[in-house]
Amino acid sequence: MLGVIYLANYEQTSPAVVAVGLYLFALFRSLLSGPGLRISSFQAWANLFTALAVPLLMAQAIRSDLSFGYSTWHVAGVATLMGITAIRGYPVAAWLGAVALVVEVLIWGGPGAIYSSGIIGAVLLVLASQGASYAISASTSAARDFELQSYATQAASLELSAAARERKNRLQQAISAAVPVLQKIVQSNGELGHDLRSEVVLTEAALRDQIRGRELITTELSNAISSARKRGVEVQLHDDGGLERLRRAEKNELISKAAATLDQVQSGKVVIRSVSGESWRISITALSQDDSEPSLFLRI
Repeated sequence: MLGVIYLANYEQTSPAVVAVGLYLFALFRSLLSGPGLRISSFQAWANLFTALAVPLLMAQAIRSDLSFGYSTWHVAGVATLMGITAIRGYPVAAWLGAVALVVEVLIWGGPGAIYSSGIIGAVLLVLASQGASYAISASTSAARDFELQSYATQAASLELSAAARERKNRLQQAISAAVPVLQKIVQSNGELGHDLRSEVVLTEAALRDQIRGRELITTELSNAISSARKRGVEVQLHDDGGLERLRRAEKNELISKAAATLDQVQSGKVVIRSVSGESWRISITALSQDDSEPSLFLRI
């Protein structure tokens, strides 16, 4: 507005009109550019071009000895534009423009222009803008770190909740399996017949599977284990975390293979184990009563 108001006082009006128009175009483009804080590289270098061109145009429009108020509006204007450029992600372009402004004004007005044109304030404005840019970047980074920490805390909380639900479900399953057998023991006054004794042994083994087997426990494998034990096969489960990071479909596929392998064993002892940190997820070892070497050793 100051540049427009004093148009009639300029020695040459045309360069001043071009300078005002060029400055306003760059200013509004820089203010309205988005989304996000950072402007495009094209706009940043367009602002630098404006910082180079406007002082040259104004040097043609006004005499160096012209002393009417605000004749050097372009110094504060270009400094403002360079401040916006610095805040919006291009401090190098901003400082190049500020240096160019200082050099061109000094060439035009001489050393006296340092105090009369507002160059010192212009440099301080760009410096403050760069400081604001660093502050915004730091706060943005801190906000991002806080957001990531919040996500991590939320994920940990959900994991704990899921683990608690899983423990509750397993406990409920154990109670559901144990209560009927315990009721039978009470009804028989502790006198266990062969069938009830076998049922108690199988129930106790199933409860042990719930504790040791964890991720290995599925309906398919539980049925295979129950059938194997009824055939006289001793089965042990050990889950050491080998299945924790697998998708459900992958985990079920591996456990199905383990169940199918267990169905083929007719006697002896079978150990099914999952281990983390290995290229394989589940190992199956079958030992017969007569042989010291495993009759079956499989890694899947």
